[in-house]
Amino acid sequence: MKLADEDLLPGERPIQSKAANAVISMSEHGLERRGYHAGMGLVGMKGQEAIGGKLHLTSYRLLFKSHGMNRATGSVSIYLPTITALEDRSRVVTRKIGVRTEATDSEFVAWGVPGLIRSIQAAIDAIGPGERETMLAEIDHHPDRSGGGLSTERADHMDAIIANPAGHLDAITAMVVEELRGRR
Repeated sequence: MKLADEDLLPGERPIQSKAANAVISMSEHGLERRGYHAGMGLVGMKGQEAIGGKLHLTSYRLLFKSHGMNRATGSVSIYLPTITALEDRSRVVTRKIGVRTEATDSEFVAWGVPGLIRSIQAAIDAIGPGERETMLAEIDHHPDRSGGGLSTERADHMDAIIANPAGHLDAITAMVVEELRGRR
């Protein structure tokens, strides 16, 4: 969950890290509803689960890394040049940021959404000419650093684990990299 040097691409700099949750659809991940999901509709998260971890803003991307105590674990990247909209989707007590690209729409629960949006927009605006090509070259040389996606697990009392390696957020990382390449 902590950002390590081996998570970063050459030339990539960390800007900000904050505790966050990636919001995922339970049905898309084959996750069963648990007792604690009963009130989720009251905070705008019916049928969703919040995967705890950290959201890292770097000079190249948003990188979410989960912690190991979730039913879905791993990481996902959204490269800054692919972001088409940043939205404050907060409701009632839940503070959420929406991050859209042409092919994806992701949500993260985090405190300080207006400031986070300003920080992300400033990082997008700071991307210089030719930096997109540099990012692509570094992704090609270090594909393991782009985020392997979230792998979901269904388990009763953490035994009989069934893994889903092609989770929704893994697809997000792949689609965003293709957007960065100019393909969809």
